[in-house]
Amino acid sequence: MIDKKVDGIKKMDKKDVEKSRRIVLESINKQAKDLVAKNNISELSANKKVDGILAVTNPKISNKDASLFGLTPALAKSMYKKQTNSTKQKDKRHSLNKREHRQDKIIKKQTADDFIAKNKAQKEESKIEAHQKKQEAKKKALREKAQKKADLKKERDRLKKEKAVKKQINKLKFKKNTKISLKKIITYIKKGYKRALAIIGISVILGIMFYLFMVLLVLKLNFDNNFFRTINTYAPIPAYVTREGIVDYYSYIDIKTQIAKTENNTKNIAEFSKIKIVENFIYDKLINAYGLKGGEYNDIKVEVEKKIIFDKGVNQVGINRIQKIKEMIGAGGNFVKVASKYGDTQGLLNINNTSKEQISYADKVSHLNIGEVSDIVSADDGYYIFRCYDLAGDNIALSYVYVRGITLDEYINEEVKNYRLWSLVD
Repeated sequence: MIDKKVDGIKKMDKKDVEKSRRIVLESINKQAKDLVAKNNISELSANKKVDGILAVTNPKISNKDASLFGLTPALAKSMYKKQTNSTKQKDKRHSLNKREHRQDKIIKKQTADDFIAKNKAQKEESKIEAHQKKQEAKKKALREKAQKKADLKKERDRLKKEKAVKKQINKLKFKKNTKISLKKIITYIKKGYKRALAIIGISVILGIMFYLFMVLLVLKLNFDNNFFRTINTYAPIPAYVTREGIVDYYSYIDIKTQIAKTENNTKNIAEFSKIKIVENFIYDKLINAYGLKGGEYNDIKVEVEKKIIFDKGVNQVGINRIQKIKEMIGAGGNFVKVASKYGDTQGLLNINNTSKEQISYADKVSHLNIGEVSDIVSADDGYYIFRCYDLAGDNIALSYVYVRGITLDEYINEEVKNYRLWSLVD
C-alpha cells in the first residue's frame, strides 16, 4: 500500500484512525470509571456504552460533573450529543438488522414451505403421472387384447369362409361329376338296354320256371332231405296259402308227422294238420297284437289267455255288459236284482285263509268291508263284481255277479271254422 502525505504529514488510513480512536476512548472510559467510583456520581448511568465508553443518559450535565471529567460544558454536551446520535443509529441498525433477520427468517420459512409444497406437488404429480401411465398401460393391454380377439375372430371367419367356399366348390364338382357319370350310365343304358332287359327277363323266367319245377317235384314226389330243406329256407315251397301268408311244405310235414304219432286215421291226420296250421296262424297273430316276446309255448299261452279277456276286438260284448252292470250298481241299483237280471250268473262265495290260495282273485276282494263293492275283476273265463255282506274272523262272505267272456280256445275254434286257406298238398 502506498503511503499518502498531505503537507508533509502522513495521512492515516481507515484502520489507523479506528485504532487511534479506540485508544482515546478506552483512556476516557477508564478515567470516567475512576471518577464515578471516587465521587459516587449517581446521575451518571453506567449501564450504557457508546463505542465502548460509559454513556451518560441524563442530558442535563452540570458544570461540576463536566469538570470532573476535565471537559468544558460545551465539549461534554457535544460528546453526549454524538454519543446519543451514535446510540440511536446503533439501535436503529439493530432494529433494522432484527427486522431483516425476521424477514430473512420469514423468507426462509416461506422458501422451505414452498419447497415442501413444491416437493409434495411434485410427488402428487409423479403419483398422478404413474397412475395415468398405469391406466394407459391397462387401456393399451385391453386394446391389444381386443385387437387380438378381433384378429382371431377375423381369422376364424376367413377360415370358415374359405371352408364354405371349398365345400361349395366340392359340392359343385360332385354334382358335375355325378351328372357326367349319370350321363355316361344313361348313354350306356340307352345303348344296351334292350339287351339288358332281355337278359333280365330271360333270367327271371328261367328262375320262375326252375322254382315251379322244384315245387312240383317236391309236392308230387314228396322229397324230404337236407338239400331240399336248405333250398326251402331261402325259397319256401308252399303247402298252404292264406291271407296271412304261406305255410312252407316242410313245416306242414313236421306238423303232420307230430300228429301222426297220436292219430292212425290218414284222413284225420290231414284234417288235424290243417286245423293245427290255422291255429298257429291265429296264435301268432295274437302274440304279435299283444306285443309278447318269444318264450316257452305254455308260458306264452298263459299270457295270451290273460290278454284276450281284455281284448275289445274279441270280447267287446262281455266287456260292455260288465261295465254297464258296474255303472248301474254304482248309481244305487240293488246289487242282487241287477246281478240277477243282467249277469250270466249271480251267486255267493266265502273266502277264508284256506280257500284264499285256491282263488286267483282272492287278494283283490279280501280287503272289502261290509256293503262295499269291488271293481271289475277279470278271470280266465270272464268278469266278476263282488259285494261284501258279512265278516266273521278270517272269513269274508261275498255276493257276486258274473259275465262270461270268450276264452282263447273258444276264439281259436270259432276262427278255425271260418278260416280260408288254399291247399297245394291235398
